Amino acid sequence: MKDEQSSTILPLVGNLTEPSPGLGWRHRERQTLEKRFRPDLILALALVHHLSIGRNVPLPDMVEWFASFEADLVIEFVAPEDAMVEQLLRNTDELDFGYTQGRFEACVGNHFVITETEVLQLGTRTIYCLRPKHTS
Repeated sequence: MKDEQSSTILPLVGNLTEPSPGLGWRHRERQTLEKRFRPDLILALALVHHLSIGRNVPLPDMVEWFASFEADLVIEFVAPEDAMVEQLLRNTDELDFGYTQGRFEACVGNHFVITETEVLQLGTRTIYCLRPKHTS
């Protein structure tokens, strides 16, 4: 992107479970992530299982947060049978996160319309293309 001098894609790196707060005088000099921009599209690949299992973010809260941007969303769900999810689950004492593909799809269905899905080659990962149901 740098070589092409693209100004239409903004990759962000940060800890979503501990985002930067509004800072400066009256918290207005540096705004929160949600107030800094309005994306047209969000790519959330290899993220859901890390937030849900690794950081204990409930699926409904995560999906609602993505929906708050009112942007199209391409998101990957990694099934509980995937080796990476199994590894994350070994590092926790929790027995039931409610982390299932059916529950994920139900949460997504509250805020988005699924326009396309693609199961990746290993069969444990699915990419969802989503469009917000309600935009203001």
